[in-house]
Amino acid sequence: MVIGPLSKGGGPFCGLKVHKDIEYLELLFSLRNRMTAENVQHVVAAVIEHDGRYLLCRRPEHKRHGLLWEFPGGKLEPEESHFDAARRELKEELNLELEKLGDLLFSVKDPGSPFVIDFMRAVVRGTPELLEHSELSWVTVSELQSFSLAPTDQRFAEFLGTESSAVDKKGASTKY
Repeated sequence: MVIGPLSKGGGPFCGLKVHKDIEYLELLFSLRNRMTAENVQHVVAAVIEHDGRYLLCRRPEHKRHGLLWEFPGGKLEPEESHFDAARRELKEELNLELEKLGDLLFSVKDPGSPFVIDFMRAVVRGTPELLEHSELSWVTVSELQSFSLAPTDQRFAEFLGTESSAVDKKGASTKY
């Protein structure tokens, strides 16, 4: 689409000259959508809560965001559902059995990467074991801010804190 100055005129495009080439625009949108879809890699982050505390894991030093804390999870493989990815990752990283994966709570693009992190409530069975992470901790919403979190996990923690504060002000439970 080319937009340029026009002499006086009326209507919604007053002052603009609009040239449309439908086939060209359709091709551009198609390429943009395909490039966007190909460049995005979804990651599931399992939000595991027990007795008002959330499971955080410390990333290994040699990985992206090494030594920062995160909600556990990992990348979706091609054609893999969020449930299947969470089940696989939680088993591989923490030897936990995924019983249920809830709705999407928060989704955010990870800066400087093709990753989009999808935070989802998870119900698990078992006791977490450190198979990949260097440490783990069960923390309250208010304690989250004292941890050095990976960037997207930090944004989710802020969201969680805001949501919890809003619920607390209504006098209801902070669980979601």
